[in-house]
Amino acid sequence: MSWSARLPPWLSRVAANKHFKYGAPFLTLVVGAPFLLKNLQAARYEHRRVKEVSRELQESARDRGISMKDKEEVTPEKLHQEYMQKDYQDDYEIVRGPRPWEKDSLPVRRENKTARTVEKSSASYGV
Repeated sequence: MSWSARLPPWLSRVAANKHFKYGAPFLTLVVGAPFLLKNLQAARYEHRRVKEVSRELQESARDRGISMKDKEEVTPEKLHQEYMQKDYQDDYEIVRGPRPWEKDSLPVRRENKTARTVEKSSASYGV
């Protein structure tokens, strides 16, 4: 006697239904997987092998000329401020590469570059 013959008629119809037969395991996987993965990821980060930098190691590195910044000195906000204060406009130049359909574009580009050289001063900005 099979297991489906022992079930009540309504339950055997549900067990034979394709939506229940294939959909229930899929939904169980979709809903249950995050709970399992959450625990696995937590264990992964809890049992990580992280070594603290000891004072002796810092002193030996400092003797060799390697210095570490303080934790308070290296924050994302301070790094962002330092980056924004730098002026990258001086060494930035837009260079257009030659196109396959343009013949002899390299000499023309050199001529245009020499012709457009402008001395930057307060008079050139109209100040």
